[in-house]
Amino acid sequence: MDEEILETAKSICACGAEDEALLKRLCAASAQALERELREGVAPEDCKGAFICASAWLAAAALTDARLGGAEELSSLRAGDVTVEVRGGANSERAAALRRSARQLMAPYTEGGGFFFCAVKG
Repeated sequence: MDEEILETAKSICACGAEDEALLKRLCAASAQALERELREGVAPEDCKGAFICASAWLAAAALTDARLGGAEELSSLRAGDVTVEVRGGANSERAAALRRSARQLMAPYTEGGGFFFCAVKG
């Protein structure tokens, strides 16, 4: 299943040869983290398709964050009374969306019983 997770993650984040070793580690770590969250009596093989996709999405999100290196973009700047607003770029939003999707996909199989928190933009 590890190779399936890696191949799925590679296709999601257009991984080049320079990132492949890191992505492989991220896939293994994501799969281990998800496996620890599974309800008692549920094995990764019981939800194989969801497990592969969710692990790959989490690894791709981690790689996207690693590529960003904390980069943010200026979203607003006003000179009068000085207002500066900074937000994450489109890639950080993409990474967050991948994480949310992974959690939603695995919700029926994890300890939380389908309940999860997600961020709401205000």
